[in-house]
Amino acid sequence: MKSHRIGDPLVLVTILVIFLIGIFVLYTTSPIGSSFSNWVDSLLARQLLFGLGGVFVIVCFQFVDLQITKTFLVQLASILVTIGLLVGLFLLGPLVNETHRWYKFGSFLLQPSEFAKIILALWSAYWITSDNIKVKAKVFLGGGGLLVVLVLILLQPDFGATIISGLIVSTIFILWLIKYEVGRGLILWAVSSIGIVLLSFFSSPWLLLLLGIPFVLLLRSNWKIGLAAVVLFGIVAVSTLGIRILWNTGAIPDYVKFRVESFAGTQEESFQIRQSKIAVGSGGLWGKGVSQGTQTRLKFLPEYTTDFIFSAFVEERGFMGMLLLCALYLLLFGRLIVLALKVKDEYSRLVIIGLTVKLWFETFVNIGMNMGVLPTKGVALPFMSYGGSSLVANAVIIGIILSLYRYEAKRDTISPSFGLA
Repeated sequence: MKSHRIGDPLVLVTILVIFLIGIFVLYTTSPIGSSFSNWVDSLLARQLLFGLGGVFVIVCFQFVDLQITKTFLVQLASILVTIGLLVGLFLLGPLVNETHRWYKFGSFLLQPSEFAKIILALWSAYWITSDNIKVKAKVFLGGGGLLVVLVLILLQPDFGATIISGLIVSTIFILWLIKYEVGRGLILWAVSSIGIVLLSFFSSPWLLLLLGIPFVLLLRSNWKIGLAAVVLFGIVAVSTLGIRILWNTGAIPDYVKFRVESFAGTQEESFQIRQSKIAVGSGGLWGKGVSQGTQTRLKFLPEYTTDFIFSAFVEERGFMGMLLLCALYLLLFGRLIVLALKVKDEYSRLVIIGLTVKLWFETFVNIGMNMGVLPTKGVALPFMSYGGSSLVANAVIIGIILSLYRYEAKRDTISPSFGLA
């Protein structure tokens, strides 16, 4: 028998409050008009519709035992559908701002990469926790699926989604790897090496020579760990060199270069960041008041319903409103981590933490971007920014987490290996 927990009310209430704050910002910053037809076609009405869809998804998922995702056939079908949707973007998706990221259905846009992040979390956790599958199958089939999806997202191009997807996979892999001595050694090497690299940026490049110390220590303690570190270092070095070549050859779009260079201080600060900082700073302690935000009402602040909705909210509600919103997100992420720690099934725990990291990183990047401490990137603020794909995808994440928490595995649900064992 399985333990059947109930859904977590604290998570649901916190998400609802954040969503209603987003609805409030849309209402105060986006003119609707007096006629009913204008209201139906407004961003507010659409977001409410997306919200109802999200509620439906969460409710349905809580009554479905998603331990079924820990089966080979479900995983294979999910990754193949994801790859098909991503490939289809280049054939059927409209070209928007020189990118292929969306399917267009009338006035609605669907962004498959939002759902691909979820599939990557499930796929990664499945392959590394499937003890009855051969290592070669894990490397070539499991790793190959990850690589294909990541490359397709990168080719759209969508660098933000690629980075977030990579972070999800890396988090799951590191949490699994830390169980082993080899894994702990690699993580220790990585942390020390990253520290040396960062020090070299702020002092002398000659400090990079100190990278040899972690290598020597690893080789002396365990040659297998040292060899793995050498391979990992080679992958990082080749990737870094590749990025450098792409940067110099013009393969990376100019707008991406400008965002990075403006953040680094080698270019003039971007218009978006400048207006966002003005909106945040002008809010003061208590804000300018409902519908009194000049940066949003006068259209100086770009994308104030999506990427910069945080700035629009802080301009109206001030520093105290910002504290409330940040507290809600901290409460949400803290509670999700607690749910993950309560789950004993390794697959479920890794999926929950991986998806929680996805929500946290998007929140961190969005707020940091709005405050001018991170480069500009089109990352929505979870459960608050306007957008159907983001809102429904995040609702799917919450549904999956609550389902895995409710139906904790009490038996092996790995399906037949089909010759992979």
